[in-house]
Amino acid sequence: MSFIFQSVPEKYDLRKHLKVGDRVAWLASRERDKMNAGNIIYFWLAGSPKHRGLYGWGQISDSHTFVDEQGVNRVKVECKKSFLAHPKRFIPSKLIQNNPVLGNNLLFRYPPGTNFLLTESEDMELRELIKHYLGGDWSPPGTSVNGGQT
Repeated sequence: MSFIFQSVPEKYDLRKHLKVGDRVAWLASRERDKMNAGNIIYFWLAGSPKHRGLYGWGQISDSHTFVDEQGVNRVKVECKKSFLAHPKRFIPSKLIQNNPVLGNNLLFRYPPGTNFLLTESEDMELRELIKHYLGGDWSPPGTSVNGGQT
């Protein structure tokens, strides 16, 4: 399984905070029962079309979600690749939204929320789009059926 994890600049601006190796307790608003350690996640920044898009990828680093001191469900994630280190800096939303496989994801149909489950075909298409737009070294490694790396 893989997910898109969305942030808004006012609360967590990926352009300032997304660094390889950083571990963050991310809000788990939906699909948390499907989240497992090793799942690939893609970091998405909402907001202005000028900056909206994909900024990197990481992995869920703990096998379960937890409730923080404010009573909010969270999951621990680790950034594995930040596109900010690439000259293009991010993949614009229009490239993803206009893709025939990716454009129907809930992220585009009903954008409020922090977590969006990807189908296997959406995940594979997103990996290919990353490879095409940024180069092969920028895409996540392949995964096995159970979500672990191959």
